[in-house]
Amino acid sequence: MLKVMKFGGTSVGTQAAIESLLAIVTLDQAAQKVVVVSAQSGVTNLLLQCLDDTELMERVDDRILGLAMELGVESIVVKPWLAALRKDLQLDLPREEVADRVASYGELISAQLLAAFFSLRGMEAEAVDTRGLVVTDACFGNAAYLLGLTRARLRRSIRPLLERRILPILTGFIGATRQGQTTTLGRGGSDLTATLVGQCLDADCVEIWSDQDGMMTADPRLVTGTRLLASMSYPEAVECANFGAKILCARSLIPAIAAGIPVKVLNTFNPNCSGTTISTQSHGGNFVVTAQSGISAVTVYNPAMIGAVGYLARLFRVFSQQGLSVDIVAASEASVTATVEGLNEVQQSSLVARLSALGEISVRPMRALLAVISPLLQSHALMGDLLGVLKANQIAVDVISFGNSALNLTLVVPEQCVRQALQICHDFMLQFSN
Repeated sequence: MLKVMKFGGTSVGTQAAIESLLAIVTLDQAAQKVVVVSAQSGVTNLLLQCLDDTELMERVDDRILGLAMELGVESIVVKPWLAALRKDLQLDLPREEVADRVASYGELISAQLLAAFFSLRGMEAEAVDTRGLVVTDACFGNAAYLLGLTRARLRRSIRPLLERRILPILTGFIGATRQGQTTTLGRGGSDLTATLVGQCLDADCVEIWSDQDGMMTADPRLVTGTRLLASMSYPEAVECANFGAKILCARSLIPAIAAGIPVKVLNTFNPNCSGTTISTQSHGGNFVVTAQSGISAVTVYNPAMIGAVGYLARLFRVFSQQGLSVDIVAASEASVTATVEGLNEVQQSSLVARLSALGEISVRPMRALLAVISPLLQSHALMGDLLGVLKANQIAVDVISFGNSALNLTLVVPEQCVRQALQICHDFMLQFSN
């Protein structure tokens, strides 16, 4: 059995966390393992801040050398990497390319520290720089992997280590172009590295270890009475990730779905918890309620759009030209409402000016997207009852969208009442879950 185990930033941030990580990795002696690691929590952001203020490198040094000292790892293991980082900060290259090179050091140093620490504890381990293995395009900051080349390189490099019973500790989040330029895989990049490695090496499962027990019915910081979900289907997990659940990035599930590999979400600090398994199987009574704030609802009204060929294409071209990603769309015969995240005053003014040629424009800022994700929603009577409960509690719903997956009911509500709306929806759905 081969498992890929990814450990997030909190799992590699302190000596205590890394001790827990070691215990988890060494527990199942029968399985072959590949470890994928993130940077220490906060280090990647700190590295990127160094692009504008190199004096912050002292804080980077303190974080990394301090952890090395805690682990009993000699500073010589990381000092050459810190020196290389300083040189890269001075490179005369496009900013986005330098940013990816600088950001890569968080994972590179994490892998070196863990490999050295494991060796101190008598376990053969080797840090593996995935810039030589994960081949990507040149879209710096959000690169796309090239599956064929990546599969060939991973198999050629990692399989011999496994055959020699050496634990490979791979850097998550980073790759390189065919020309050797360092790239990063964007949000959730380390999770994506783990599932990509799993797909390329024909792993039996991928484990995502963080500081949460698994997928919950809602964010317990916002909602009371939440429950841990033992299992979820891939489509349910993708919908959750797309609509605000931060424990996984939707893009990271693509390789697992393609290969049919189960993904387990587990807690480094509570390893006895069984977590959540994401696979083709699900429990019919599952539900998740989640929300995203900072949304604006933009409505274009024009009776002339009825039957007009190409009208929607022209409308959405304006959003694209403004660099705005549309989250959900609701349309009637004479109006279209689209939601966008993080629309500032300058963007709003420019968007309204350009959309005005297509109709009468209204913008409702300070909104939130509230998503109810569940196979139970296939009962339309249930949806009607839920909307009735929200109305009875005086929660105004601006927009309703029911996803074509029949799993996702998305509502646009005023931002100031999103917490109340989350609790109402959660309590309502809990009645039908079993």
